[in-house]
Order: sequence, then C-alpha cells, then structure tokens
Amino acid sequence: MLLKLPNIKIACILLPLIMMYDVFFVYIQPLIFHNESVMKKVATGGDTHEILPMALIVPNFSNPDSYSMLGYGDIVLPGLLLVYAASFDEINRLTWFRSYFFLEVSSYVLGLVLTLGALALDIGGQGGQPALLYLVPCTLGTILVTSGVRGDLKNMFYSSLPTVVGKDVWPSGGNDDERLEQSGEDQSLLLAAHGED
Repeated sequence: MLLKLPNIKIACILLPLIMMYDVFFVYIQPLIFHNESVMKKVATGGDTHEILPMALIVPNFSNPDSYSMLGYGDIVLPGLLLVYAASFDEINRLTWFRSYFFLEVSSYVLGLVLTLGALALDIGGQGGQPALLYLVPCTLGTILVTSGVRGDLKNMFYSSLPTVVGKDVWPSGGNDDERLEQSGEDQSLLLAAHGED
C-alpha cells in the first residue's frame, strides 16, 4: 500500500487539523479535565512506565535524569509533505538548487530545533511539546510561500501527481489494479520525466 499526498490541497487540510489535535491534547485537555495530558501519559506509559514503541526518546543534555520524546506521528505526517516535495521535484525535473525537497528537509530541521527550544524553555509547563505546532508551520508554510513566489502553487494545489513505479503508471489515489488510462504520448511524457524510456 502506497500512502502519499496527491497535492498540497490535502496537506493544507490534513496537517493543520492534526496540529490542532496535537495542541488540544497537550495544552488544552489538561486544563479542561484538570489532569495530566493524555498524549504525555500514553507516550510515557502512565502508571506502568512501560513506553510503547510510538516515540523516539532523546536524552535531555541539561538534565541527565530526564528525556524528550518525538512521536512517530511527528515524523510521518510532515514526512508525507517531504515525499510530495521529492515527487514534485522528480516529475518536474527540478535541480537541487530549485528543489522543494531540500527546502522541506531544511524547514523540518528548523521545526525540530524550535521544538527542542520550546522543550528546553518548558513552554506551556507540561514538560512536553506538541511538535506538530512547530513542524507544520515550518514545513507547510515554507512550501506554500516558496511555491507561490516561484509560480508553482497553482500546479501543486490543483494537480495530482501520478505514481510512477518502474514502467507502470498508477493514478494518484488509485489502487494497484487501476491502471492510468492515458494515451501513449502522455504516458511517455510521464516516464520520460521519471527518467524511463
């Protein structure tokens, strides 16, 4: 099963909604129910302290007895946008200088640095941070602004990238049995853009 974003429009809906979900359960839910964040409790194992394999644990260098966690969702969801950027670069044969992928990797690293800074400053007083609060604006904001300046935003927003695997072309959002029905000329253009003959 291949999971990918077909266009930026889906990212503009999905990523902010999941960011709000993350912020709610880290900052707002403890205020409403007067208890510890459910997200933090699940990630740390609650009373059993048995950590589920859903987070990367990073040592806190300022306090050796504590650690920071980065959930897999904080890696995978912005990672979908990075994969989209790499696909867009490949299909449109963008050079590394104009590459959206390298720009997205840089903005993801910036988002992680901001997250670690917020952890160090203990913003919100929860001892944890909704990493998507920093990652989504950095990654999604960067690609939206840059593609707008370069004139690619309309193409990214409304088009749907095909999935090219070897010499087979599948429609975006389709399954393996649904072949893209295009003329030989259109398929040749897609394959040529992907470096196939």
